[in-house]
Amino acid sequence: MRLRYRYLFIQALFFQSILSSAIIELPDLVRESNKVISVSFACNDLQYEKIGKKAFEIHGAYQLVSQKESEFNIQMALLKDDSVGLRILNGTNVIYE
Repeated sequence: MRLRYRYLFIQALFFQSILSSAIIELPDLVRESNKVISVSFACNDLQYEKIGKKAFEIHGAYQLVSQKESEFNIQMALLKDDSVGLRILNGTNVIYE
C-alpha cells in the first residue's frame, strides 16, 4: 500500500511539473464550505489522462463525473512544442483557455 501511495505521489509531482510553468488561479473552481465540485477531465495523451483522472478522484474537493454531469469540463492537451494547452468550460462557457 505504501508503494502505491509513493507511486501516486511521484505521478502527481510529475503531472504538476508539466503545468508549473505558470500558476493558474481559477476562482470559479474554489468550493464554498463543504461543497464538492463535479468535474470531468480529458487529455489527448492517455497516460496523462489517467494521472489527471486519478488526481481528481483522490482530491476531496472534486468529484470526477461524466462530461454531461459535470459543473466544469477540464480539457488538457499536449501540444507539438512540448507545451500544454488547458481549457476549462462551465457548460458551454469557456472560463479559461
